[in-house]
Order: sequence, then C-alpha cells, then structure tokens
Amino acid sequence: MIHPFPDRSAMASRALGRFGTAGSGPTIITVGGMHGNEPAGVIAIRSVLHYLAQNQPEFRGQIFGLTGNMKALKAGSRFLSHDLNRIWTSPDELPSDCRDLGEEREELEGLHQEITAILNEVRGPVILLDLHTTSAEGSPFMMVDDSQNIDEYKNYFPIPIITGLIDRLRGTLVHFMVHHGHRAVVFEGGQHEKISTLENMIGAIWILLVKLGCIPAHLVPEFDYFKQRLTADALGLPEILDVFYRHPVQADDQFEMEPGYFNFDFVRMGEILGHDKHGLIRAPQDARILMPLYQGQGNDGFFLGTEMTLSDWAIAETDLANA
Repeated sequence: MIHPFPDRSAMASRALGRFGTAGSGPTIITVGGMHGNEPAGVIAIRSVLHYLAQNQPEFRGQIFGLTGNMKALKAGSRFLSHDLNRIWTSPDELPSDCRDLGEEREELEGLHQEITAILNEVRGPVILLDLHTTSAEGSPFMMVDDSQNIDEYKNYFPIPIITGLIDRLRGTLVHFMVHHGHRAVVFEGGQHEKISTLENMIGAIWILLVKLGCIPAHLVPEFDYFKQRLTADALGLPEILDVFYRHPVQADDQFEMEPGYFNFDFVRMGEILGHDKHGLIRAPQDARILMPLYQGQGNDGFFLGTEMTLSDWAIAETDLANA
C-alpha cells in the first residue's frame, strides 16, 4: 500500500471532516499533527474519512478529524514558539495567565474551540485518539493516562502500552481530555514520514472503529492486513513498559543523543546514552529506552522504563488500592 505524503502547504484545515450519525454510538475524536514534524496522523485521518465519505458504509456513532498545529505543520517544525502538546495546563479551561505563547496561542485556542464544539454537540461516550510519530526507529506503541483501564486499551491494539509517561508530562492534550472525564489514548505509529508509519496510523483508526463497534471488520479495507502488521511489529516486546525516568532537555543544553538507539532497545546501568555541555549522560539502571531524541526541537531527551505483563500490572494496581 502506498499513501504518499502531500505538500505541507495543503495542511491548512483545522476540521478535517466528520462521518456518522449523532446518538447512534460512540464519538471518536481523532487528532493529527500536534507536532508540526509529524504529518502522518493528518494524512491517515484524511484517508479514513475519505473512504467513509466515498463508500458510505454501515456505521454506528461519529468520527471527527482535527489538525493540531497547522502553522508548525506548514513550516515542518515540531513547534514555532511552544510545544502545543505541553500547554494544555488547566483541566477546566485554557491557560488564563499572561505568558506569551507566541504562534501557538492561536493554535491552542483554535483546537480547543473545535474540541469544545464537538463535546457540546455529542451525547454518549467520547474517546480521543491522538496520533503521533517519533524521531527514532522502532515499533508502534500506545500511551495512556495511568488512571484509565489498561485492559480496555490492550483489547484495542495488539501493541505495547506505555504507562507512567503521560503523568510525567505536563500539559498534554490527552491529560486534558481525561481530566474532563473522557477516554483518551496516544498512538505512536513509528518514525516520522515513513510509509510504514502512515499505514500503521491508518490501521490504528480502523482497528479502533471496529473495536468500538462503529463499523464491521468486513467493511474495512484490508482490516486483517492492518491488524497482522501491528501484531507482527509487537512480537518480542513487553505488554507494558512502565516509565520511571525522563531525561529533560533545555534548548541551551547542547544535548546530543548517542546514535543508533531504537524504541524499546535494552540499555544497561552506566551505559553512555548521550552527552551535553555538562558531560556524559549514562543510564541510571538497566531498562528499555523510549523515544530517544533525534531531532532539533524537544524537551525530552529520552525515557527509560521497566517492562511488565498485564498480570504484573493488575497485581500492582491491587496492592496500591489496598495500601
């Protein structure tokens, strides 16, 4: 399958489209391009909505498609002034302080307005699917807020679940939605601008729609292909990776990641992972590495996590509840 990446100047619409009937089932809000160097999510959403509009299949519920940072997408940069996925700081309203968000102020307000309009219109359960890609090579994975039902999300996608990470990041769209009482999941499809990543994104949308009962699997183009490729990519990877460490990066740190790391690679305690103006940066303990930074912008150098099974997670949750 080939889904070419279009010219970035074509990504000029906040609302990418919608399909379905209000009140007939769940509402899915898909968002792509929260970071401007991650165009695959926008293209994937357009692909699915185009197919639905052209073929008009049996469908329960509604799906909406939204673009995140339109200006950064056009520029091909992660962001222009501030990371759009780090400034959703209030669970009840947009940031009300006077800090200058630069170009991202308009992007934040525009996306917030669209999401609010959808939430005011629909009834019934709502789930946000936030589509992202990474600068490093590696298999797809999903991230959920720790307060959500892990088993439910594992039933959606046959890929690793990352826990602990969203709770370490301030101001994400997913956290914002969860605080409003909605379900939300991040799907990381692979490395930026790879065709395989784009296909993973398209597959993720279709799989979620099938799992939520919006559309029968036999009406989805190449459904088995999408599910099988995600399953194959996840072979040998942990069911859950619980993040315990984030390496923060500032613009003037002169941070450089050591080359060659893929998502989920093993690292050993003391292993050199990168360096900055202060010296070498070593792994504090044995772990798996996630999202090593191989792009110019970003405040997250890398994450480290401990692998777990779903059984391990259930026992840990039970112990926490009984403590």
